[in-house]
Amino acid sequence: MKASEILTLKNYNEQLTLLKKNQSDFNTGNIDDSISFYEGKHAILQDEVLQDEWITEEVMNSEGKIEKKSFCVKKTKLALPYPQQIVSNCTSFLYGNDIDLVLNSGREEDNKQKAFNQFVHIWNNDLRMMGLLKSATIHACIETRSAIQFFESDGKVKAKVLCRKKGYDIYRHKDENEKLDAVIVEYKRDKIDKGRLRSNVSTTDIWMADGLLRYEGSRFISEESKKAPIKKILIAYLEQDYPEYHCVRPIIETQDYCRSNHSQVNKNIGNPALVVHGTLTKKPLYSATTRIYEVQAPDGFDPSKNTSGRMEYLELTTAPESVKLEMQNNETDIYRFTWPDLNRLMTEAKNGNMSTQSMKLTFLQSFVKLAEKRITHDEFVSRCINIIKELAAVVYDNNNIKDLDISFKYNSILPDSVSDMINMLAVAVGAGITSRENAVRILTINGPETLEEIYKERLEEAITANAKAASANVNLDGVENNRNEEGIN
Repeated sequence: MKASEILTLKNYNEQLTLLKKNQSDFNTGNIDDSISFYEGKHAILQDEVLQDEWITEEVMNSEGKIEKKSFCVKKTKLALPYPQQIVSNCTSFLYGNDIDLVLNSGREEDNKQKAFNQFVHIWNNDLRMMGLLKSATIHACIETRSAIQFFESDGKVKAKVLCRKKGYDIYRHKDENEKLDAVIVEYKRDKIDKGRLRSNVSTTDIWMADGLLRYEGSRFISEESKKAPIKKILIAYLEQDYPEYHCVRPIIETQDYCRSNHSQVNKNIGNPALVVHGTLTKKPLYSATTRIYEVQAPDGFDPSKNTSGRMEYLELTTAPESVKLEMQNNETDIYRFTWPDLNRLMTEAKNGNMSTQSMKLTFLQSFVKLAEKRITHDEFVSRCINIIKELAAVVYDNNNIKDLDISFKYNSILPDSVSDMINMLAVAVGAGITSRENAVRILTINGPETLEEIYKERLEEAITANAKAASANVNLDGVENNRNEEGIN
């Protein structure tokens, strides 16, 4: 059902329910929980078992008298910032290097080139679009959905990011052909009405191609509704099924407990208790950092015949190797199922702790995820470009901007040698890690589609060469690296 058909219904609540019906199942309550988890509010911090304890013990003072001393045993509770790192890694892989805008219509007309230069200026200076794209991506990774809203202000094209963290609940509606035909934005605002301030007014904006419909509660606000300056929804919408760290959240929470327990043990054994075997001949002194325990002598022990006594610190005698292994496995799985830890990879590569082949296969994981991720982001960025073109044409009264044929190219933070990537993918195809079709798709991420046939040919050559080398038990890292061959850079 189309949004325009839904809006013909008389009941507003029914309208809103139907408009939001085909939204992702990841509801608002889950979004709030995901935001809290991202901000470090993990389960371990609310664990009642790990609450601080006050303990009272009887100790001997300097005068030899027994008195009671109370002290607080603080429990170590560490909420490790893995969610922030995962989201940061994802954003870095997508937009770590600025994207390049490309004018496809050529240089045959000076006015088109001038219009393109103006568009680039709007993109970089007026809008600072790379910052908006990164911000929208971060919030989508956390909340599963975000948006960029475009508008005119002070004679310029402007934009802002919409997300729940900023006070906006966003929903989208698609028709039966999966075409976006409405974006619903719910928020609270302050409003001056007849000279009086109204705070936290519940407002709903329904954005469609022909304009904006605004409601306060269920009441239609006709004076604030308006036609759109262009025949497009002035919002670029971005969504994903789950938060970026959703699948590893249980592992992160397990790691919180492992790391906290390990820290607690270290804190305890770092200030060990002093154990006395025998009878003390002098009265010990008590301090806040030292506790002295007297151990009962075994049956039949005669202190008068043994005056040497013995004192020792109570220490951990077995190393928690299993805990160490679990923590290592947890961290490996966290990044294996999300995005590689760039800091660790670069450090290990710099120190020579990771082989070239291991590095390539690790980066391959990123390329596979990146190929999937960019299916959504290609559409998102393209929509931003198209909205800006048409809105800028109106705001700046220049139809040449509207007529521009603009595409874009990602600049990956990963090594972009096509030959190295072909060799890496040849190994992956041979090992059954990925298919030939997916390998070609990964290659075209960083190169023009016109080179697809060349990529296919070189990939098949590399696969054949690698297979021959494997059968001959030869360690072949790839075919000859000729980066400038056939114009591939």
